[in-house]
Amino acid sequence: MPVHPRSARNTLARSIRALCVDTLRRTDVPPDIADDLAQSMTLVLVRRIEEGAVAQGSQDAYVRAAARNRARDYHREQSGVRSRSTLCDAIDDLVGTEDSIEECLVDREEALEREHTASRVRALVHQAPERYRAVLVHVYVLGQPIETLTARELTRRCVSPDDRAEHRRARAAVDKVLQRARDWLRERLMELGGAL
Repeated sequence: MPVHPRSARNTLARSIRALCVDTLRRTDVPPDIADDLAQSMTLVLVRRIEEGAVAQGSQDAYVRAAARNRARDYHREQSGVRSRSTLCDAIDDLVGTEDSIEECLVDREEALEREHTASRVRALVHQAPERYRAVLVHVYVLGQPIETLTARELTRRCVSPDDRAEHRRARAAVDKVLQRARDWLRERLMELGGAL
C-alpha cells in the first residue's frame, strides 16, 4: 500500500515536534513554553528538511541544534544573561566522543581565551602607528601571504619581480617592518596582560 505524502509529512512533523520539546525541556524551558516554541518551530523545520536544506542523516542533530538555539533566545529574553543551556551544549557535544567532561570544558575555556586574545589583537592592529598598521592588517586581518607584500614592495620600488637581488631586498624590508610591527603589538599585549 503506497504511503500518502500528507501522512508522511505528519509523521515527520510529529517527530520534529517531539525532538524540539525534549531538547527545549532539557535546557530548562518550562513545559508549557516548550510546547509553544516547539509548535512554532515545527512547520519551519519540516519545510527546511523537505526542501533538502538539511543533509540526509543529520536531521535529528539539525532539529536539536535549532531547539537549543531557540532555548538560548528564550533564556536571554527572560533574564538578559546567557542561558543555562551552555552546560547542556557541552554535554551534548561529548556524546559520541572519548573526551571527558573536564577536557571538553578546558578546551572550551581555551577557545574562549584565544577568541578574547584575537579580539584584543584586532583592536590593537587598528590602533597601531601608520608604518605598522598596513602590514599588520594585510597579514593578520586579511590573511595575505608575506610574498604578496613583497610583490607590492617591488612594485613600489619600480623594479622587476624577476630581479632576484631586488626580490631579496624587498623581502628583507617587508620582514623588517613586520618584525617591528609584531614587537610593537607584543609589547602592547603584554601591557594589557596578554601574550602573543
